[in-house]
Amino acid sequence: MAAMNADLRAAAAYLALRLIGGGPAHAVYDHARSRHVRISGEISDQRVALYDHDRQAHLVGSGSDQSWDVYDHQLGHYLHLKIQGNRYEGYDHGSGSHYSGMVSGKAATLYDYGAAVGFQYSL
Repeated sequence: MAAMNADLRAAAAYLALRLIGGGPAHAVYDHARSRHVRISGEISDQRVALYDHDRQAHLVGSGSDQSWDVYDHQLGHYLHLKIQGNRYEGYDHGSGSHYSGMVSGKAATLYDYGAAVGFQYSL
């Protein structure tokens, strides 16, 4: 099992923050890399259509309130995300890594089991 791609990890945290915390956001701050990752787009009840401006990558998918599958067109694989209250977990099909985290307000933690390291993000 490999570590997740850092940009995809940030996208997973962004998606969790938007789905759990609600509200629009145009970037997520990656504390480990000390930089904003510019992501924007629409999230509805059953559809995700995001764009990662830094990578010029579309991330599109579908789901429900609790379970989402998002395809990263640049990396060429799916990211699964499951929401449980303010907690989330998922699987990166590209790296084979599971991840989990928690959202508190506009901040999220994400533990990448492939890297065996936790990361922090904020809107």
